[in-house]
Amino acid sequence: MTAEPPEDRPAAVGVGQARDIGTSITGSLGPIYVRNYWYATSRRERRGALALDLDHERNLAAVFVPPEGWERARRILAADGMVLLAGELGIGRRTAAWQLLDGIGDDDSRPIQVLRPEPGSDGGRVLDAEDVVERDRLLLDLSDVDDQLFEAVQDELTDFFGVVAASAAVLVVLLPSFVTRPRSEFRARTALLERPDGRQVLYRRLREYGIAIPAGALLPDVANLLTNGSVGDVAELASLIREARSDVPDGTAESWFGVAVKRLSDRDTEISQLVAAHPSAADRALLLSVALLAGADAATVLAAEERLLRKVRHTVGPAPDFERSGLGARLTAIGGRLHVDGRVAFTAAGRAAAVLNHFWTHFPSLRNDFARWVIACGDLGAEDAHRETMVARFVEQSLAVGRPGDVFAAVAVWAGDARVPALLASAALEYGLTSVEYGWAFRRRCYEWATDHTNGRTAAPARLADLLVAACRRVIVQTHPEQAIVRLRHLTRHPEPAVAREATTALVEVVGSDRSRMRYLLTRLTGGRRSDADARRADARLFLTTVVPELLVARGGRSLVAAAWVHERLAQRWGDVFDTVPAWEYVPAVHRWLSVHAAAEPADAEALAAVLIAACDLRFDRLSILHSVSREWARTPLPAAQTRRRETVERLYAAVDAAAVQAADAAIDPSTLVQHVQGGTR
Repeated sequence: MTAEPPEDRPAAVGVGQARDIGTSITGSLGPIYVRNYWYATSRRERRGALALDLDHERNLAAVFVPPEGWERARRILAADGMVLLAGELGIGRRTAAWQLLDGIGDDDSRPIQVLRPEPGSDGGRVLDAEDVVERDRLLLDLSDVDDQLFEAVQDELTDFFGVVAASAAVLVVLLPSFVTRPRSEFRARTALLERPDGRQVLYRRLREYGIAIPAGALLPDVANLLTNGSVGDVAELASLIREARSDVPDGTAESWFGVAVKRLSDRDTEISQLVAAHPSAADRALLLSVALLAGADAATVLAAEERLLRKVRHTVGPAPDFERSGLGARLTAIGGRLHVDGRVAFTAAGRAAAVLNHFWTHFPSLRNDFARWVIACGDLGAEDAHRETMVARFVEQSLAVGRPGDVFAAVAVWAGDARVPALLASAALEYGLTSVEYGWAFRRRCYEWATDHTNGRTAAPARLADLLVAACRRVIVQTHPEQAIVRLRHLTRHPEPAVAREATTALVEVVGSDRSRMRYLLTRLTGGRRSDADARRADARLFLTTVVPELLVARGGRSLVAAAWVHERLAQRWGDVFDTVPAWEYVPAVHRWLSVHAAAEPADAEALAAVLIAACDLRFDRLSILHSVSREWARTPLPAAQTRRRETVERLYAAVDAAAVQAADAAIDPSTLVQHVQGGTR
């Protein structure tokens, strides 16, 4: 069950305005309503995205109650930089993991990175070392992996931790609930967590809501829940108490508590009785349609009802409209009402979520039909607020029963249907990506869509590819920038030129002036197979626009260009640039490189020159290019810097001379090289 947002539906706003798309997420803290704002400025993207788990991270401290075993976990993490958390489901292990990592971060820290193992293909690894960035705070979530995948993770965990330690990062591993004793080499780093005091969890949540319950006065009503229920169950009770206060603000704490306890015990029973009292397919279809589209106009709700009846293959038609009860009477019978402005809604707070939860939970054989029905309703309605509410409810129910594939299908269909507003596919993907439990699956699906055209499959349609670009740019980058970079790089090769250009622009924006992101991108720009000229050219162009020399030289005492692997990659990419990119595209980049060379410290300047020389690979054609471009740069009329420019060119010519000597050693005629180079202004 999930908490309702403060109002029945978001306020309707137009394109270019802020829209509250607050949603409820259920985790170890129970249902949490997160208010989030997106800005739609065009068809291509929705600005201002903030991942839900960022808000989740910020708000945990106020309601967190340390479980038993917490102090041991803190000591292990502080001493070793890694801890494995064991314990039963529902005790708040994920919350504890977030809090352990939150206590380590500082103002410059990236958000906590949640990692999931992915079953390797053809014997591949299940943990990706490239997910680790310097000084990261990592949560490896194994909570719902099977025993086979868990064994594979344990095989790689020691090596993976070595990468984490070398990066000065820290790692918390959330073990599967069936594991209390991992392999012997990990037991010294394992902390067993036990359920925190339910009373403390309840009081802490209520205090955050500004509600004081007299200690001991009301606890017997829910003694079993507070003693044996999950932390999420206790958090839901606190949320229901808050709802009761919102319904009757001038009530007492005792009355709010009583209402909440009744709702907690009666909610599912009430909906079960309501459904049982309306066995006809038409009534149940109306019930579900109102739940999905509460707040929409009557025509939209009735159209959804008819589509649902078709999807569930209802063969006995309802009575003709003239013989049926009016819509108002039908709504009253199921606890709804028709407002004077023609909108339809339930009269009881929380009814819409409860109805959807009931049908998705208790009618598993119809889940495929329910999903197809929601997808078919994509073109209904006229207001973005109602469409977005529908999407949020659908995603919530699909993920609650473990069916992210239904959301994938909805995103693909809605993105490919010009009759459906782009908002639906965008909202569905964003809700999925920001799911605490299933965000990893949506990021994986985005990768598959982004790489369709490189794996022999049909490329993602342009509308879907546009959506992927926006998702990487505004959502994935917030918590997994490296994964955003990988997906955008593939999208820069999309066969639709407009998509490729937009993906390139987004990649440049994502990398920006972030040194760690540029370094990561450099590891991904492999140039592809040497026989694949298009791949080499694509990576060469990305290299020119994203790998800037200012980020390679010493900053705060550290230099990237001096690292051997960086030097090697830079030289390879410059070689591809000289071979595959027209001169008018790369000349400005070479000029920029030389300008940084002129201003750099001697060691960095030498390293920059060495990269350019190595890129020439003792080839006359490349050395000729480098010579002519550097000569042109030296002649640029900037009197104040002319002396340094001449010095830079002299150093570069000296490096070319050294390359000529190496060419001689390699049985290449050096006189041709020297003759050509010395024929310049030197």
